[in-house]
Amino acid sequence: MAEGAKVQDIDAIKRFRAYLAKVGEVAGLALGDAESDINRTMTWLETEQSTYWSGQIRKRQEVLQRAQQALRDKQLYKDASGSQPSVVEEQKAALKAKNNLLEAEQKLANTKAWIRRLPKEISLYRGGVQPLGNTVAAGMPAALAHLTNALDRLDRYVASPMETQSAAPAATGLEAAGTGGGPAMARSPGSAGEMVPEGEAAAMRGVIPTDEIMRQAVAVEPGRNVVLSVPVLSGVERARVVVVGSALQLQADEPVTIAENGVPGGRWVLTRLSPGGVYVGPVDGPAPESYQTVPAGRLLEMRPDLAEAMAVGVGFMVLVGPDGLLRIYDHRDVRLWSCT
Repeated sequence: MAEGAKVQDIDAIKRFRAYLAKVGEVAGLALGDAESDINRTMTWLETEQSTYWSGQIRKRQEVLQRAQQALRDKQLYKDASGSQPSVVEEQKAALKAKNNLLEAEQKLANTKAWIRRLPKEISLYRGGVQPLGNTVAAGMPAALAHLTNALDRLDRYVASPMETQSAAPAATGLEAAGTGGGPAMARSPGSAGEMVPEGEAAAMRGVIPTDEIMRQAVAVEPGRNVVLSVPVLSGVERARVVVVGSALQLQADEPVTIAENGVPGGRWVLTRLSPGGVYVGPVDGPAPESYQTVPAGRLLEMRPDLAEAMAVGVGFMVLVGPDGLLRIYDHRDVRLWSCT
């Protein structure tokens, strides 16, 4: 006999399916980036580094030969009084040239050692991430297909007449949620109302500038780099934002207002604005000295790790510190996730 399942919120399953798809996408991108880094590093060692240090050895050998020749000439030279002139400077130059040559030879030896060692390290890495790769390639699509099929059955069950619902659990293996043995299934609101807003979130909202101030932000000129001190988010942290946050589509032309107060370190908040766009600014320290705005697509070309944090739901806040992702709050100032 099929075992029943008590389903109280179909929308929660739909959200989970969307989050799972996004996690698979982020994990696939992270694995692809790592593989690209591996290939670039191997090519860099075998070509650029090997060629560079081989050339440096030849150049530094020539410099050493000239320094040693200058030292020998000075040692053979005598001034008008027949005295031997000082050769201290020539000795220093020869010693420096010798040390520089030894450095280049050591660098080339290290490069060759890593060329021999790296394939083994790459093999160990690939063996370690293979289960994740298999999950992303096969497990994720299978899980998404299973969830899609289950949601189709649930939607048909909810839309069916009451007399059909009473018989549906036996056929589908799904038990309708309810009390008193009734067959009704509903999309319950969950327990979000029991959550309590936090003071830290309210304080963070206090540092977000008004719409009027953000409208005065200076647009970053095309071709000019955007200064952004927000720490880089790891693949795991990006996936965490996807799972916890309520994601919205982020358009490439949406404005991102960036604030800087010239204070290194500290904490940063990223929030989606109700009029549209994103605000990124410091939480600690003095009030920002300036505001600048840049299209989201252009910013993400430089900081793709912020894509998920910038695409959270309207009013959601992502708090990032020097060590990475700290907390995520929803539009009610309720903490959805914390690193501690």
